[in-house]
This record gives sequence, structure tokens and C-alpha cells, in this order.
Amino acid sequence: MINAITEESERIGFAQSERSQLLARTSIQLSDKIEFAPNKVKAYLAMSKVKIYLNDYDSAMYYAKTAEKIAVQKSLKTLNVRCLEAKGNVFAYQEKYEEATKSYFDAIKKGGEISEKESIRGYASLGYVFKKLGNTKRSRDYC
Repeated sequence: MINAITEESERIGFAQSERSQLLARTSIQLSDKIEFAPNKVKAYLAMSKVKIYLNDYDSAMYYAKTAEKIAVQKSLKTLNVRCLEAKGNVFAYQEKYEEATKSYFDAIKKGGEISEKESIRGYASLGYVFKKLGNTKRSRDYC
């Protein structure tokens, strides 16, 4: 049930940002109560995404870093990769492309240690950053 709450928060994100935040907070509280770290990380990441939609980048980064801290403490490697991607997304929306690039490269490196599949989002995100920087060739290479 807790996973379903988090998934709904992620699904409705931008379209229903207030409801999405409420669901993410509920999921964080329930996950904390039953000590379900993987879902807690996902809920923090859902909250980070909503905060990006609301242009609240400080809060978005707070939630991404909090998720990352839990993922590292609990050795949740795949979720740690998603946390690095989330941090990169916050930086990208802030147009802090150097920091975004570093986060995405970190995600690719850690994702590659798990499986090739886990690094795909990082490559696509780098492609986006290089496109924003006007480097079409590098953008295509990463995409």
C-alpha cells in the first residue's frame, strides 16, 4: 500500500502538485513508522520532483539529498543512483550545468557498477545538458 501511495504521488506530480506533496509526505511518514527505507527514499525523490515543478529548488535539493543520505546509509545502490540523478535534475533546472553534469556522471559511474541499464537515465540527462549548452554533437553522443 505504501508503494502505491508513492507511485501515485510520482504519477500525478505536476498536474496535481498539492495532492502529490500530501501523498509523498504521507508515504514518508508511513515508511518511517514501519522502517521501510526503500519507499522512504522513493517518497523523498517524489517530493523533490514536485518541488522542481513548483520552482522551489532549495527544497527540491533538500529532498534529493535527504533521499541520498538514506540510500547510502542503507546500501540501496540503485536508489542511490536515482538520488544522484535527482540532484542533477535540480541543478539542470537551475541552469547550473557544471554541477548537473557532475551529478549525472556520478550517476552513470555508480549505475554502471550495478548494470548497464542503471546508467541509461544519466546518459540521457547528459544529452539534455549538452543540448542546452549548444553542444549538439556531445548531446547526440550521450543520447
